[in-house]
Amino acid sequence: MVYAFPKNEALWARYAEIRAQGLQADEGTAAATEFYRQHREAMDEGAVVAWPERYNPDELSAIQHAMNLRFDRGDHAFFAEYQNEPLPDEQPDEDLLTAEQIAAKTNGYKRGEAPIGATHLTMFIDVQAKALFWLVAAWQDDFTGWVIDYGTEPEQNLAYFTLREVKRTLQRAAPRAGLEGAIYAGLERVTERTLGKEWRRDDGALVRIDRCLIDANWGQCTDLVYQFCRQSHFANVLLPAHGRYVGAASVPFSEYRRRPGEKVGLNWRIPNVRGKRVVRHVLFDTNYWKSFVHARLAVPMGDPGCLSLFGHKPERHRLLAEHLTAEYRVKTEGRGRTVDEWKLRAAGLDNHWPLTRSGGRSPRVAWRRRSRSDRAACQGLVRLPGRRRRRGVDPGRCALRHRAEAGGPEAARQAVRVAEGEAVSKDVKKPQSGTRGLECPRCGCRHLFVIWTRRRGDRVLRRRECRHCGRRVVTSERVIG
Repeated sequence: MVYAFPKNEALWARYAEIRAQGLQADEGTAAATEFYRQHREAMDEGAVVAWPERYNPDELSAIQHAMNLRFDRGDHAFFAEYQNEPLPDEQPDEDLLTAEQIAAKTNGYKRGEAPIGATHLTMFIDVQAKALFWLVAAWQDDFTGWVIDYGTEPEQNLAYFTLREVKRTLQRAAPRAGLEGAIYAGLERVTERTLGKEWRRDDGALVRIDRCLIDANWGQCTDLVYQFCRQSHFANVLLPAHGRYVGAASVPFSEYRRRPGEKVGLNWRIPNVRGKRVVRHVLFDTNYWKSFVHARLAVPMGDPGCLSLFGHKPERHRLLAEHLTAEYRVKTEGRGRTVDEWKLRAAGLDNHWPLTRSGGRSPRVAWRRRSRSDRAACQGLVRLPGRRRRRGVDPGRCALRHRAEAGGPEAARQAVRVAEGEAVSKDVKKPQSGTRGLECPRCGCRHLFVIWTRRRGDRVLRRRECRHCGRRVVTSERVIG
C-alpha cells in the first residue's frame, strides 16, 4: 500500500493528535483534514503510495488515507494487513519490578522532608477531568532521587481508589465553574500549596521547588494549561509539558534539526514559540524517561542513582506502585536502533501519577547546576522574575530574596538595572513606581529568564530572554544598601 512513508513525522504526529481530539469530541475529522490541507506539501514529502486514487470522499489524498488507517488500526495491524510485512511479536520485559518491590523501597524520611543531600526539587502535575495528580521529588546531581510527597487535588483521604471511583472531584470543589474553570481553580490550589511554601530539609535548611511541569497533552485543557502557566504568580517556575511517544520507527529527538531559539537536551527540547500559544513549553520522549524512572527504581538502596519513597510503611505506597506498574516495556527494533516502548497492560488501568508519565524527574530541564561563586554573587540581590539558565541565579530556591532588613520593600524596588556601555540594551522598560522587575520591550511580559551571568566590577550583567516571545535583553544589577 505504501512504498515509502512521509519524512515529516512531527507534522503527522500533530495531525494524529488533532484527529483523535476531534473523534473524542464527536466533531469528526474536519479539523485534521484542514490541517493536512494547509501543510500538505510538507506532510507528503518523501511518501510514495501504490494507488494514488485510493482515498475516501472526506480525505484529500491516498497518503492521508493510508496514515488514517495506520493511526486507527495501529502499527501491528496496519503492517500485517496492508503492508504484508508483519512486525515481530511483542515480548514483554520480564525483568520489570513488581508493585510490591516498588512499594517496599522506603527510606524512612518524613513526608514532605527532603534529605540533606538533595540539591534540587522538581514537581509534575497530571491533569484529568475529575482530579489532578501531583508529585514532588528531590534529586542529587548524580540522579539519586527521593519522592518526598505526592497526592491529588482535591485530596481523596483514601488509601486506595481509582479515577473512575473518585467522589471528591474538581467540579464539586468549584460547583459554580465549568470543566475548565474547575481545572483552573484546582491548579491554583495545588500550586499555592506546593510552590508557595518552603520545604524543610533534614538539616533544617528551607528549599523551594525549582521547576514544575504541567501536563498539557489532554486536548480539552491544553490552552487552559498554557493560560495558567502564563498568568500564575509562579509563572517563573511553571512550564507546560508535552510527552511524545517516540517508538523504534519514529525519528528520535537526537535527529531533530535544531532551529534558532530552541533549547535541546537529552531526549527533551524546548521549541521556539510562535502563534497563539506564545508560552515556552517542553517536549520530551515519554518512552525514554519512563525507562529512566524504572531504572532508578531498580537501583538498590544506598547505591548512587537510587530512587526511593518516603516513610517506613510499604502499604502507604500501594496505590502509587500500581500506577507505576500499569504499563509494561517491550524492546523494539527499528531504524537501526533498539528502544523501549511502554504499553498499558489492560484498558482502564490508572497510570496518572507523574512518575508514570516520566515527569517526576522534570527531564533535566528542571535545573542547571549552580556554583559556589554564583551563590556568593547573589547575596543581597533582590528577587526578580525569571530563572537561572547557566551560571546564573535560581530564584525558585530563595537565592534572590529581597533584603527587607536592608531598607524594606522600597529599598528592594530600587535595585536598578541601568544601561552600562554598549553591552546593555537601551530599550528595556524601567520599572514604574510601586513595581519590581523588567518588562519585555516586545510583548510586555514580566517573565524573563537568565541565559548567562557575568561579573563586572561591583555589578552583575545578565542576558535575559522572554519566555513568551524570545526577545533578549542585557541588564546590569548592583547591590543597594
